Amino acid sequence: MRRYKPQMILFFIIVLEAMIMIGLVEYREYSTKKAEQESQQAAQEASAVQQVKDQVASGEEMTTMAQSQIQKRDENASADACSEDGKRIVCLDPALGGYAKGNTSKTDSGMSESEYNLEFAKLIQQELTAQNVLVYMTREESVNLDDEERTDLANNVYADLMVTLNRESYNGKDSNSGISAWVHHKRPKTSDYAAQMILDALEDAGAKVNQVDAGTANSVSEDYPTNKECIGPSLVLGMGSVLNEDDITDYEKNKEVYAKAVAEAIVDWMDDQGL
Repeated sequence: MRRYKPQMILFFIIVLEAMIMIGLVEYREYSTKKAEQESQQAAQEASAVQQVKDQVASGEEMTTMAQSQIQKRDENASADACSEDGKRIVCLDPALGGYAKGNTSKTDSGMSESEYNLEFAKLIQQELTAQNVLVYMTREESVNLDDEERTDLANNVYADLMVTLNRESYNGKDSNSGISAWVHHKRPKTSDYAAQMILDALEDAGAKVNQVDAGTANSVSEDYPTNKECIGPSLVLGMGSVLNEDDITDYEKNKEVYAKAVAEAIVDWMDDQGL
């Protein structure tokens, strides 16, 4: 039986206590942030309800977006409706974050799915900003967010399009590859069109792409949370498998080109929508 020296046992105890303290600090920060966001959301919803009341009292017709703030979001009801507010607004949603890191690439970079998602989102943000598109990011660092926080941001800023960026690990298999896109299982026309334009642009840029699918990678009747709860057009863009070396190598070599292609496709889509 192996014996540990008292010094080693003490060292393990110190490390364990440090990890617990770090976890408690992160949880406290997360709880505080969530409470603040819930308070802000409640205030925004109250304002929206008051807006509707004021419009009804004055005989004005309620706007689509004012209605959407108080209706139940159970069917992705406004998925074909963009916000005609004179602004071009995109919400970029890097999936995962914080303790949710996902799988790790087997390439030399050793980056996690979470890190790849954030990196690519920032590259797209840079390209869109250069084309006068207002971009909101659900996260700009490695923090954990729940699905409601992500879609609430897109809904509250009246995003014309929400794009969730992820990496498919295909249940731990490395044989599947290529860039894919998913929309709500009812295939809203504007979301479907945006997804197809993005895949076409990436293919023209030299990427290996798959088709636009409805639902999720595992079910055609279910939806990714952001596609389910977003009140405007939305899609999930899977930038290849993090476990497929060819996918990751291709991305790392061409990420700036691919980010530019995605941004240009989004701008072209906005042009077609009359935004």
